[in-house]
Amino acid sequence: MAEPLSTELDAAGMRRVEAVVIGAGPAGAAAARELARHGAQVLLVDQAPFPRSKVCGGCVGRGALHELEALGLGDLPRRLGAVPLDTFEVRAHGRRLRLPLPGGVAISRDVFDAALVEEAQRAGAAFLPETRAAIGGVTRDGREVRLKDESIVAAVVIDARGLSRGVHERADDSYVGVAASIDSGHARAGEIAMAVGSIGYVGSVRLPDGRAQVAAALDRRAIGTLGAQRAITRILREAGEDPPWRNTPAWRGTPCLSSRPRAVAQAHWLAIGDAAGYVEPFTGEGIGWALASARAVAPIALDAIQGWHPSLTQAWTQTHRRLLVPRHRRCRWITRGLRHPLLARAGLQLLSLRPALASPLIRRIHSAVLR
Repeated sequence: MAEPLSTELDAAGMRRVEAVVIGAGPAGAAAARELARHGAQVLLVDQAPFPRSKVCGGCVGRGALHELEALGLGDLPRRLGAVPLDTFEVRAHGRRLRLPLPGGVAISRDVFDAALVEEAQRAGAAFLPETRAAIGGVTRDGREVRLKDESIVAAVVIDARGLSRGVHERADDSYVGVAASIDSGHARAGEIAMAVGSIGYVGSVRLPDGRAQVAAALDRRAIGTLGAQRAITRILREAGEDPPWRNTPAWRGTPCLSSRPRAVAQAHWLAIGDAAGYVEPFTGEGIGWALASARAVAPIALDAIQGWHPSLTQAWTQTHRRLLVPRHRRCRWITRGLRHPLLARAGLQLLSLRPALASPLIRRIHSAVLR
């Protein structure tokens, strides 16, 4: 393992580390960076090689940009050539609505995530890619983490494994996510285009390299019957659009999108980002939630490094509930409303006549999580 990890061993002969962060997506990389910036000894671990592709719409909303500013990374999107977003268009059930966006950018997740990992390393965190980490039990000095070559013990483990974390309670009606990058086709730079149908919804946005990122949330039964591409084609045609690809894209998938963990904190263990709960990403808030949870967990994790106390479990549970649960609930209401044709048609008709009514909701959705 690379420095700055110590060679200090615990009573059982395991290497001791102040903090292990598992998962190097936006939540994990930002949390590792925050801890390292405050002098903590941090190991960031991910099972994938980096850079790596990710199933995501590629949108970083205004709330996420606020979090980057607060983290001291406000210039990162510009450095990565992110495309500013100014318009949101949705087509559903015979209706079309165009609304201005209060900000945000489009960016490739492989580039964005790799840049956040580099920032964590620059702050002093050690990074171990292509390594699967298993969280073990509590020891006298912390919590065991099993890696490919050895077991180590950490004063605090931050679990940022995302939807792959296998202890979520899945909603029965949860959709699954699929995504692919394609030739840009008709995708307009600066616009999020969304098509809503009877079996899910499909969004597209132009990326900095000129490709279009297409991401969809689909009914699981429809995927089983039709397959991902035919299901997406059906949604697009229900919305009055033709598929924008010439050749068959390389679709990648996710587990169920709507999930709720049984806990977000236990002794020497704190869950953040998607690992702490997720809902279908129609409003594009996911990266903002991830960065906000990383920033909010850092003070609690630093306290845990000084010495674990049972009150820290309650502290993170309450903080997470206060900051993110209401936003998850709001997103869930929107996505469930769009699944019902009558509600969606009526709502889009009203907003097309009075688009100003949507402005407060859009501002609320894209507002900062932490102020």
